[in-house]
Amino acid sequence: MNEQQIQALAHEIINQTILEHWGFWLLVVAIAVIAGAAAVWGGSYFAKRGAVKVAKTDRDEIIAQLRRNARATEAVKSAISLGE
Repeated sequence: MNEQQIQALAHEIINQTILEHWGFWLLVVAIAVIAGAAAVWGGSYFAKRGAVKVAKTDRDEIIAQLRRNARATEAVKSAISLGE
C-alpha cells in the first residue's frame, strides 16, 4: 500500500465510513455463517468420534474380561480333571 491509500484508509476508519460499505457486511455475514456451520459440523463430528472411542474401549474391556474368565475356567477344568 502506498502512503495515499494508507491515509485514505485511516480517514475512513476515523470517520467510520468503512462500515457503510456492503462488501464489508457481506464478508461479516459470510464469516459468521461459515463459522456457525463449522461449529455444528465439528461438534457433531467430535461427539460421534468420542462415542466410537468409548464403545471401542468398552468392547476391549469386555473382551479382556472374557479372556480372563476363559483362562480361569480352563484352570478349574484342568484342576478337576487332575483330581479325578
